[in-house]
Amino acid sequence: MTRGAGVVRVASYNIHALKNDRAALHRVVQAIAPDVLLLQEVPRHPLSSHRIAALAADFGLTWSGGSRGGTSTAVMTSLRVDEQAAWRASLPTPRFSEPRGYAVVQVALPGFQPLTAVGTHFGLPAADRAAQSAALVARLRRIRGPLVVGGDVNERAGGPVWHQLGAILRAVPGASNTFPAAVPDRQIDAFWSSPDLQVQAVDPATCGTPSDRVRASDHLPIVIDVHLPGLR
Repeated sequence: MTRGAGVVRVASYNIHALKNDRAALHRVVQAIAPDVLLLQEVPRHPLSSHRIAALAADFGLTWSGGSRGGTSTAVMTSLRVDEQAAWRASLPTPRFSEPRGYAVVQVALPGFQPLTAVGTHFGLPAADRAAQSAALVARLRRIRGPLVVGGDVNERAGGPVWHQLGAILRAVPGASNTFPAAVPDRQIDAFWSSPDLQVQAVDPATCGTPSDRVRASDHLPIVIDVHLPGLR
């Protein structure tokens, strides 16, 4: 797929722990053709790294590997972008609850400012989400340059988490409902960006066939095109 010289396509996708149709998932990701793929609910068992590596290969993407801290977030990149750094970290999670965290990648295109992309997955209880969002915002404040954050926040648009992230970032307009995939009636997956960054939401209808999107996961993917500023 031909893209503008300074455009990076970023997708965020909760893949439901690979419990759905793997072939349909492959076709959806191929249709999106992401430069950066932020994933939630990847296998998080300590011995599951080979499954994630195989998934990246199936998508035609690369995965930096390494420990995920028990969380189910991961990030993959295409060969079109230069991956400059990648790391993962945990977010505050009550004991006996599913671990939550985020994955970060910094990518670059020749002649343009690097982009930092963060993928996250917040908990189901409102109190957990509030603590996790506050912790993430505190860490995001230390990131300089173009920034996008995407993920499954488990909260409808306009909720407290949206306001917390909105204190430092701008919710990308043009998003649609993402859950449940078969009959989406709520937007719980979203993107935020640096306030001055030019970002466009990609039409979900271009992300594979309707039947594949329903069969691939219980969430719909969300996709944005990020127009990077040139180097100064």
